[in-house]
Amino acid sequence: MILNLKKSILLMIGLFYITYSFTQTDTEYDINPGGKSWGDSYQANGLCWCDSTYDHGLNDVNVTSFMINGIKRNIKDICDELKKHPLVRDYQDGDSVYNDIQCGNGPANSDSKNDETYCPGIVTDGNSGCTITGPTWDLTWLASRPIFGGNGDLITNQILDNGNYYIETPYLNERLHSDYGMSYNAKMEVDNTDGNSQIWNFIHLGDNIYSIRNETNYRYLEVNNASCSDAGNVGTWFRNENEHQKWKIVANGSNYSLLPLHCQTKALDRSQGVSGAEAVIYDYATSNDNQKWNLVSVEDVIVPPSENIVTIMAETISNYVSFDSEYPNYVSADNSSTNNTFEMETNADGTVSFKSSTGKYISSENSSSYVTCNRATATPGTWERFELELLTAPNVYAIKWKNNQGIYTYLSHEFNRSPMNCNRPGPGTWERFVIETVTTHSSVIASKNVADSKANVISTTFFPNPVTNNDVLGVQVVLNESTAATIQILDLSGRLVAEKKYPVLESGINFVTLSEIQKKVATTGVYVLKITSNEQIVVKKVQFNIF
Repeated sequence: MILNLKKSILLMIGLFYITYSFTQTDTEYDINPGGKSWGDSYQANGLCWCDSTYDHGLNDVNVTSFMINGIKRNIKDICDELKKHPLVRDYQDGDSVYNDIQCGNGPANSDSKNDETYCPGIVTDGNSGCTITGPTWDLTWLASRPIFGGNGDLITNQILDNGNYYIETPYLNERLHSDYGMSYNAKMEVDNTDGNSQIWNFIHLGDNIYSIRNETNYRYLEVNNASCSDAGNVGTWFRNENEHQKWKIVANGSNYSLLPLHCQTKALDRSQGVSGAEAVIYDYATSNDNQKWNLVSVEDVIVPPSENIVTIMAETISNYVSFDSEYPNYVSADNSSTNNTFEMETNADGTVSFKSSTGKYISSENSSSYVTCNRATATPGTWERFELELLTAPNVYAIKWKNNQGIYTYLSHEFNRSPMNCNRPGPGTWERFVIETVTTHSSVIASKNVADSKANVISTTFFPNPVTNNDVLGVQVVLNESTAATIQILDLSGRLVAEKKYPVLESGINFVTLSEIQKKVATTGVYVLKITSNEQIVVKKVQFNIF
């Protein structure tokens, strides 16, 4: 099939796939994506690329435009410029295809039926793919291009990496959240409840301006009715095209403040600073504690100093995952009283592996066969490295594996099917697992888990990413207290490439350049940057392009 057909034609043909009463109102719709013909973008080489007919307003500078260097830009101009990117690659069979123009990250087109708003994600997986987002365009590279006001130099002052964050108060054990049951308002909530409603996806639009999308209701943080008055309510809305739905992020001591773009004399504020406060805007003042926020990356990998022995329970059937002790060592959720504990190891690339009491690892078997626990290697191989996706706090996860094309498949018990598979395209009912430590059944998991708000490292940002020969690699580290720190560069096999030690980094915001150690990176590829502070370790992946 041709990847891009005119969506206007497709929507006329496919009315049977969309609820008859599909009008532009704030309700939920029955979206049935039409496969590749719905696609406007695809994922390749770790970035997002356009493949679109630019219908429904995507070829005009209008509400669906995208902001670069503070100015709205024509989407087609962006896509044409991306064709000059050093990592660009044409679409290939197997690439993930997305409904909107930026791999699920928006903007949506102006079609009145809003299918891109309610289903921006992967279009080849049915409804389950609608909420799956991919990478963004290379926004740093775009901002450097002369056509968009750049001078050819990569802009390296993005204050916050794109990704999922908790918006936390530094003074109370609470996070900002929003969900369906609260009329889409935003308010503070104790930080160990209600899972994804506390997770916000930050999408950089240039000049430290962001769209901020809630990962439960898939709506964007906004000032209701574009108010610019003190105590104006803050909630969420299903579009992010207007200035009152975008936020300027500025450093405020060791924290951050969020200023609504339409009214930057105001800031996101916790009303009266009380527990459970409503989110509002109020006159911006750097001294106002109610306007100071910790932005804690959900993707940071917090590695504890000790090993963790865990159980993995299929949530919907309450069966523990176990393995056969004899060949072929299949893995099942059969509630066995033996062979149901695993040592969860965190690898240098941020993935996790599960090692049994026999020393063998759980393997995805390349998603082409049943899951086994028969890999006896000193270091987990590619098929034995998984990522954890937090579904419901504190400890319900999807366990996913990424193939060499960058496509994820999910571990599934398929309603107690024995043995298990790792071939599902997204997390559904059968892909939910409760991971608990054996000794205490606590929620402390060595994984992409909730970062401890009391941990010393509040946030870490490496920039630019990717890094080229002429760039100076830098890092922003925000600390609760002064401490010694070590920064290392490792390859994906865990081999140490370079290291730099700091006798002390001060509490608050630290900006550090790594020009000395980045010179030791000799080849193009993805590397792991690792910061160690006391007993806490944070690792992130960075692409080096060596020409």
